[in-house]
Amino acid sequence: MVVANNTLIFFATLLALWGVCCGAVYKVGDSNGWTSLGSVDYKLWASTKSFHAGDILEFEYNAKYHNVVRVKHREFQSCNATDPISITDTGSDQMTIVKAGHYYFICGVPGHCLAGMKVDIRVGSEEAAPAPSPTAIPPKSDQSNAHPPYTSPPASTPSPSPSPSNAPSLHSSKLHLVDSQLLLAMAILAFLAF
Repeated sequence: MVVANNTLIFFATLLALWGVCCGAVYKVGDSNGWTSLGSVDYKLWASTKSFHAGDILEFEYNAKYHNVVRVKHREFQSCNATDPISITDTGSDQMTIVKAGHYYFICGVPGHCLAGMKVDIRVGSEEAAPAPSPTAIPPKSDQSNAHPPYTSPPASTPSPSPSPSNAPSLHSSKLHLVDSQLLLAMAILAFLAF
């Protein structure tokens, strides 16, 4: 009976720790993904979610035509991708939110952001602070559906470093996986201590 109780305690602890370390996964744009075809209102999409530290953002898109550029608020409003915090262009990018704040993403291909391919991810803190009013997204301009391919920088070129500002940070899913593995190892050690 003692072994059964210890096993029950172990799994209850493991589930509790798993819930703390592993946030929700949000595919940006849901089934439509990250696109400029006008089928997704990213402002509306983000407004229906409650983002928290630990959550993962997934951007899925055609890497021939799009990218994901993280920018500051001013660049987000003007759709300016010339001073990015980071750029990803794999077509399947995952980022883990590590703290509360605003995360601004646009497509850096000319015209796509102005066509609505931009999203403001507002991550709440544990204290319920009121969020500032949402920013307007310009209406979709009348553009052809032909997109010039996005050319990624050479593989040897490092990604731009985040500015030394107080901007919120994102980590790749690889770091999140390491955190999960560390937590699992701690839970196993706790079980063995019983």
